[in-house]
Amino acid sequence: MNILAFNRPHYLERVLKSLHNQTVRIDQSRITVWIDGYSGSKDAVRLKRNRTEQTLEVAKKFLPNASFIVRSKNVGIAGQYHEAELASFSIDTDIAFFFEEDLVLSPRYLEALLQLESLTRGIESIGRISAHGYGRGQAPYNSTSGVRSSLRTWGFGVRRHLHLASQPYLAAYMNVVNKKPYWRRDANAIFSEMKALGVNLGSQSSSQDSVKGSIAKSIGISGITTNARLAKYIGKTGEHKMLLSSLTKR
Repeated sequence: MNILAFNRPHYLERVLKSLHNQTVRIDQSRITVWIDGYSGSKDAVRLKRNRTEQTLEVAKKFLPNASFIVRSKNVGIAGQYHEAELASFSIDTDIAFFFEEDLVLSPRYLEALLQLESLTRGIESIGRISAHGYGRGQAPYNSTSGVRSSLRTWGFGVRRHLHLASQPYLAAYMNVVNKKPYWRRDANAIFSEMKALGVNLGSQSSSQDSVKGSIAKSIGISGITTNARLAKYIGKTGEHKMLLSSLTKR
């Protein structure tokens, strides 16, 4: 399990408290907390306070037996995810779980997520699962199973077969992203690079989650979530607050 955080200890505390209150037991020794660096970040440019130490304190308060990776320089959410995913699949596991600091989980979130993991095991057409219930657009919904398709990568698990199939595309994406700070990434270059690889981003953005969703779609692998909303998105500050502000009102 991976938890990704950056300079928002007040958010992280709410998320980790919800993780602590889950109905299933969590083995903290299998959790890695990734805290991105302040130097070079948009917060640093805007002269916002450096809260890295407070973020680490909150993480250690709730997860004293986890592993912690704290960066001195900012790599952005794409870089954080990329390294966390590579590290997760460097060991013998079929699925890795990822949580960010702005999705508060209901007490049964992990219980539902593990049920989906069991139900979808061995289904090659499904590579990502979540239980947050937020679809993108008019996602098809199956009233019998209570599941809908999903592109949003929040509180999710990703399968090894999706990870492996995505690597050639993600290598090209990261090659563009790494040339500038993530928040100043060259969107035109990303769209051009993905188009050359046969990935149509359409009207999606150049963000790492949108690109990953488009890559998965292009190789025929889907993501699913529950119809019930078992988590609450609380992001009012951060990289995508303008795009997702309507969700914070629900």
